[in-house]
Amino acid sequence: MTRHAVVTTVHPHGMGLAVGSHHLARELARRGWQVLLLADPASLAHALASLASAAPRDRMRAALTGWRTIGPSLSTWTPITLAPLAGRLGAGSPAMLDLWSRMSLPPLAGRLRRQGFGSPDLLVLDGAVQAGLAEALAPRHLVVRMFDHPDGRAGLPEALRQREKALIARADLVAVTAPGLAPVAAAAGARRVHLFENGVDPAAFDGPLPEPADLAVIPRPRVVYAGAIEPWVDQSLVEATARLCPAISFVWIGPQRSPPLGPDAPNVFRLGKKRYEDLPAYLTHCDAGLIPFDRAGYAALVDTVNPLKLYDYAAAGLPVVATPWPELERIGGPVTLAEGAPAFAAALRAVVAAAAPAAAREFARNASWQRRVDGLLDALGLLD
Repeated sequence: MTRHAVVTTVHPHGMGLAVGSHHLARELARRGWQVLLLADPASLAHALASLASAAPRDRMRAALTGWRTIGPSLSTWTPITLAPLAGRLGAGSPAMLDLWSRMSLPPLAGRLRRQGFGSPDLLVLDGAVQAGLAEALAPRHLVVRMFDHPDGRAGLPEALRQREKALIARADLVAVTAPGLAPVAAAAGARRVHLFENGVDPAAFDGPLPEPADLAVIPRPRVVYAGAIEPWVDQSLVEATARLCPAISFVWIGPQRSPPLGPDAPNVFRLGKKRYEDLPAYLTHCDAGLIPFDRAGYAALVDTVNPLKLYDYAAAGLPVVATPWPELERIGGPVTLAEGAPAFAAALRAVVAAAAPAAAREFARNASWQRRVDGLLDALGLLD
C-alpha cells in the first residue's frame, strides 16, 4: 500500500532555494511515497509587498501556478489565503494563525483531503505557520523539523514562538539538524528528539556537467558562495578577502536578500539566483566553496547551523573555507576554518593549490539524503 506524506516548507519550490524540507520530500517520493511539498501561504500582504521585494514576489508567483506535479509521486502547492498572513499583523496574531487556512482559496484541509492527503502516514512541519494541519489531517506520525535556534530569528513574533513550543511538545518526534538544537527542543517539551542533519544527493553532481555560459567568462581559479545572501553572510569579509587575492575570482550565486555594502572589487562577480537543478554545473566548475557566516553578529543563529552548502560543495569535489562556529567544527569534512580577511585569504590560496576532490566527494557520499532519510524513517518505524 502506498504511503502518503505532507512536508511543509517556508520556501516555495522552484524559487532558487532548495532547503532540507525540499530534499526530504524528494527522497520520500523517490522511495515511492505519494508526497506533497506544501509551502507556507501567500496572502494579500505578500501581494502588496511583492511590488517592492523579490521574496514575496516569488511567493506570489509560486501561489499563482497552483497545484503542480514536479516529479514522480511528488506535488507542490503554495496556497493563497485572504488573511493578511505576513509580518506581525498575521504571524503575530494567534487568531490569524488559527484562521488563515480556513480563509484560503480553496480551504486548505478540504483540498488536501480531496487530493488523498487527508490522513497521511507522515506529516513533517517545518515551523509552526501550518501547525493547524496536525489536527485537521490526523496524521499517523507528526514530525517537527527544527533547523535553527528560535533566538536567532530576529523579529520572531511571540505568538509564533509559543505556537512552535506547543507543536514541539505535541510532536511524535522532533528532527533537529544539529545537536545544539536538542536541548532547545527538550526545553520546549519534546518527547523524542532525532538528529536529522542536512545532506546532499551525490548523484546530481556526477559528470560531466557543461560549464554555464555566464560562469565560463569568469577567470579561474574561482571560489564560490552559493545560497541566499542573508544579513548573517559576511559580505564585508568576502570583499576584503577578494582585494587581498586579486588573482582569484569570487563568485556569488543566490538571491540577494541583504544588499551589497558598496562597489565590488574587480574580481567579484554576482550571478544572481539560479535554479537548484543548475547548481551542480556551477559548483563543479569552481575551485573552492565559501561559508563566510558572521558569527560575531549572529551567534544565536549561526552556532547551530548545519549548512546545506557544505555538502553541495563537497559533492562537487570542492574544498571549503569558512568562518568557525561550533557545529561546523563538529561536522569536520573538507573545511578550513579561518577568521579575518588575512587568514581567509591565506586559507583560500592554500586550498585552491592543494584541492582533494576525491576526499571531498567521499565525505558527501557519507552525508547522502538517502542515509539521512533512512535514519529518520527507522526512528519512526517506517523504514522498509
